[in-house]
Amino acid sequence: MRINASRQAVLNTNELLENILVFLPPTQLFADQRVCKQWRDVIASCPEIQRSMFLRVEEVPPQIWGFKVDYSSRDPSKYYELRKFNNSPPSLPWRWVTPVILSPHLTRVTYDGENEAKASVTIDLPNNVPIGKHSSILDTYISNPPCYKFAFGFDFKFEPPIPGYGCLYVSAVQFQTGKALKLGEALDKAMAVRTDADLYTADLRDNSVKGKTYRNIAASQVINRLQLEYGCTTILCQSSLMVLENVFVPNERQQAEVDAA
Repeated sequence: MRINASRQAVLNTNELLENILVFLPPTQLFADQRVCKQWRDVIASCPEIQRSMFLRVEEVPPQIWGFKVDYSSRDPSKYYELRKFNNSPPSLPWRWVTPVILSPHLTRVTYDGENEAKASVTIDLPNNVPIGKHSSILDTYISNPPCYKFAFGFDFKFEPPIPGYGCLYVSAVQFQTGKALKLGEALDKAMAVRTDADLYTADLRDNSVKGKTYRNIAASQVINRLQLEYGCTTILCQSSLMVLENVFVPNERQQAEVDAA
């Protein structure tokens, strides 16, 4: 009884509860905020917890960092280098980048042979999310510090399937923004950019059904048309990707240099 009372006293003290919750994984915290009103309020009011969940980021003036790739190096660990420039932006062969920490809610894509030596990061978009429906991951920021330049490649499927067709592919969409965007905001903005889209058969080897092509139109407009015509729900496919431009994810050594700068 005494142990239970002590445990309850700790959990009922917001400061102590906050010090416990801050050590939990971000994905767990989204579930924990539904435990009770007290937990919800503690999680919502603690800046450190909010940052760990990527519900808050700091928009600070970007530092000037240079990124350089040198494939002639015999040491694979030195194929790419990150260096801080104090006075002016770097010139070629250096590229200007912002070192970032990626959201733990998103999955990074690594292609074989690239050694991750790029001034951009490719990530999987959360798949099987119905377009137009809310998900807690859509309320999270993508990286810290924020990324401001994006490229998207969309694949959508439909439930129930559209007769004779399988997926909707939207050509590469690029845009730049002047403020930090949450994932849902970035998706909405990307889907509003005018581009080309192709509605094609699920089996690309089957040439008996020709695809439909939509020119110079926003993905959201195409989706609205199809949903109205066929009474279906649009769902993001696993093959959809997002590229964060002009960013670099430092390794452990480089992150220590970034923190010390």
